[in-house]
Amino acid sequence: MKLVQFVFKTFNMSKKNANMTLGDYYRSLPDPKKKFVESIAKLTFSSENAVRRWIAEDTVPSAIKRKVIAEHLQMPVESLFPSKD
Repeated sequence: MKLVQFVFKTFNMSKKNANMTLGDYYRSLPDPKKKFVESIAKLTFSSENAVRRWIAEDTVPSAIKRKVIAEHLQMPVESLFPSKD
């Protein structure tokens, strides 16, 4: 139940933060942030370590996972995962 409440709160926050990268979004969340990492890992069928690498912008998830995360957070893919060009 707490995970559902956490996810609902992240949906509400996302409307205010439409121009943030995934890392910016993560840093804007209140502590504990572990639930966010867990929810994104479950949502994308990925490890928590992979999610942390995405947050740190060390790696980028596949296109389908970027789309799933963006839809989940109700934010544009281009904002969450800007190209490094």
